Amino acid sequence: MPAAAPVTTATRRDDGRPEASDVDAAIGPRSAGAARGRHRDSTSSGNGPRPCVTTRRECRGRAEGCQGRDRPRIIGRPEGIMARAHRLVPRLAVGLALALLWAAGRAGSAPGGVAPPGSASAGADPRIHLADDLDGVIGPIWQLQRTKRDAVAFVPDPTGAGRRVLAMTLRAGDMAGDGGRTERAELSEANAVHLPTGTPVWYGFSLYLPPDFPIVDRRLVVGQWKQACGDCAADHSPAVANRYRGGVFSITVDNAAGRQTLFQERADIRGRWRHLVYHIRLIPSPDGLLRAWIDGRPVVDYRGALGFADDRDSVYFKLGLYRDSLDVPMTLLVARFRRGTSRAEVDPESPAPSAGGLPAPCGQPLRGGHAADHGRSG
Repeated sequence: MPAAAPVTTATRRDDGRPEASDVDAAIGPRSAGAARGRHRDSTSSGNGPRPCVTTRRECRGRAEGCQGRDRPRIIGRPEGIMARAHRLVPRLAVGLALALLWAAGRAGSAPGGVAPPGSASAGADPRIHLADDLDGVIGPIWQLQRTKRDAVAFVPDPTGAGRRVLAMTLRAGDMAGDGGRTERAELSEANAVHLPTGTPVWYGFSLYLPPDFPIVDRRLVVGQWKQACGDCAADHSPAVANRYRGGVFSITVDNAAGRQTLFQERADIRGRWRHLVYHIRLIPSPDGLLRAWIDGRPVVDYRGALGFADDRDSVYFKLGLYRDSLDVPMTLLVARFRRGTSRAEVDPESPAPSAGGLPAPCGQPLRGGHAADHGRSG
């Protein structure tokens, strides 16, 4: 009888494991050929262990038969692997950030990260506590949101304090938004440390305007608290903002009813450090709260709505320069940033406020506000 033609269809051993043709069919000719090449020395005699290259499902069933260097090698489709990786990486990043936040809240961490200054309230959310001296590295609590890398640099303190501080420089056209109408150089709190709307929190940081800082009658924000946008087309102004316009430093609040200017300082603040402290509960309801001190002096005590009901339940802080487009460079210096649950945590050198030591709650805007400031995002 003539010899039987070789069988070309996939066969299966009596123990249920696939023959080599099954492997070829499962992983494709190129992968199968490469797999056989990697195991040529273990199969050429016909007596060694079979190559253990297979699909993930088949490998689970036959892993016990793999020996030595022929341990299971999982061959998967590249597109499937990439899809799983794209899903896994964000989860790992969020999980790692939350783990770091929790650990730092219990044990502390190095400057530039999440760190309780040491007197956290019992039961306080450890995510609240942040600390960064801004003296040599951009810590993990920040992200450069639409900010050019060369806009930030660490420089010696110009007052001779023997430390390094963060200088942020904004030039014409830097990271322009709104069709070129605005420019920015800002640090923004990283997504992992955003807080839910309505969280009571304290902030403290130092700010320095150089003696030659330009005085221009143009919108300029030098620190702001915002909600993540809901309908981002609305692009609401910050709920709380520090502004410097025409040589006047001011603090404003925004809500659905409009803007109020709660504080103005017309004295020249350039050429010296100012330490600012804020107690904030940002929520678009009458339960909102804003209290502020400058160099230990109380300047704001506001009760009322902060922010917008159509924005998201996520509050964050941005530090730096945001302005209408202008062909004039500006440099702002910042140092010693803190976020915590008490004034002592963010400003240990400031005395506790005495009863009646704050001005009456602000209910009406001060005169002299700039209507043009009511633009988008600032």
